[in-house]
Amino acid sequence: EKVEGGGESDREARQKQIIQKRMKLPTSDDTERRTKAWVKRVLVGLGICPFTKSDVKSGQGLGDMGVPVANIMYSYSEALADGGENDVYLLMADVWGAIFDMISAGPSGKNGVSSILLSAPGFDDDFSLWAGPVFAMLE
Repeated sequence: EKVEGGGESDREARQKQIIQKRMKLPTSDDTERRTKAWVKRVLVGLGICPFTKSDVKSGQGLGDMGVPVANIMYSYSEALADGGENDVYLLMADVWGAIFDMISAGPSGKNGVSSILLSAPGFDDDFSLWAGPVFAMLE
């Protein structure tokens, strides 16, 4: 359907809005840097997670449960909370992609992964929309 005046379609206009919103998101590098700082400050510094002693490794103290000390994998999603109903599906695909990468890396060795931190800055203003489907899926 065309917008009055013979311009772009509603779909094209919506696509441009989504692209503009994605361009305003912090980059994956900036997000990883900020997330690592948060891990150092909160999880390590405040002792919130007794199994995380740095922003690089986690799993300390879980060896008896079969969890080796391994890397923290930082992942990033470009999905937007208000990008349309399909972006929840894109977020879910990013979650499964991160899980696949973790399983592929395995739990030990130089590239082993023990934890995933997936940042989805496009969902910062609607945590329940992000957390609801993701946490329900993981349970």
